[in-house]
Amino acid sequence: DGCELLSFCDDKNGWAASFLNLVATNDGGNTWEKLVLPEEINQIAAISLRSPEAGYLLDYDRVLYSTTDGGKIWFAQTLELENSDLEFMNVGGPSAAIRFLDGERGIVILNLAGGGQRALQALRTTDGGQSWDIEIIPAGLGPLYLSHDGEYLTITELAKLGQVTLVKHFRTIQSEYREKKFLGEELSSSYLSPYETVCRCHRNTS
Repeated sequence: DGCELLSFCDDKNGWAASFLNLVATNDGGNTWEKLVLPEEINQIAAISLRSPEAGYLLDYDRVLYSTTDGGKIWFAQTLELENSDLEFMNVGGPSAAIRFLDGERGIVILNLAGGGQRALQALRTTDGGQSWDIEIIPAGLGPLYLSHDGEYLTITELAKLGQVTLVKHFRTIQSEYREKKFLGEELSSSYLSPYETVCRCHRNTS
């Protein structure tokens, strides 16, 4: 079936996935090999290949799977949320995103809804997933793209008719959030939040 997700760690090595299949290439996409998924995995929500051997899968049960040997062995960890009523929301595109900078530092972004609530949440770890800090991102829900370094997040916000929002993460810990709207002026470097909206724009549909 068709490719829904794509992740390359360099110009040769990459993964592609549909909801139920994962394939790998080591020659820039000229040939692909099907990888064996964990038996208990639900549909795939997000993938990330950090190196030719190390990669991550997230399924719709919020189970994070990791491998360090190219998919021969998988390790599973359920991501716990503060509100157990929240589940993945169908946003017509990627509902989640994963990036790990190394074996210790990583981030998972989730579009969540349930119990009358909606939230775009980030789960961040600095110890390889032994513990996670949960952060609320000040943006609407929608298909996600997380930059390779995990610093920039692009959201096509559904509630705002496809408005595209670019959010930058500042590697600090603060308790308050503030959004900055893009009005053409130079953006201030001051902030109260680990996230700041860099810009917003609407897609040209004409």
